[in-house]
Amino acid sequence: CFFAAMIVDKIVREKSTKLKELILMTGVSEGTYLFTYFITYFIIFVITSLFVTLLIYRYDILYIHEIFWFFAILQLFGIQIILFIMMEFMGKTC
Repeated sequence: CFFAAMIVDKIVREKSTKLKELILMTGVSEGTYLFTYFITYFIIFVITSLFVTLLIYRYDILYIHEIFWFFAILQLFGIQIILFIMMEFMGKTC
């Protein structure tokens, strides 16, 4: 929930300052812009979910025997959140 709010906050700030238009005027293609946007937030999500997974494993918060599958499901969830927010908020201005 916090992760999605962080992405939406950045998009709102970006639209209010018209940063995307400025970046696109410098010659960066829209595909490159969206790809770097996705990669940036995916790396942030990987680090966060790795930290959460290690905490859950270390302190036995949940009784999870397959920690790899828990981490993999978190990654799929993160990809889904990032792509949904990119399609929902950025798709209207592309």
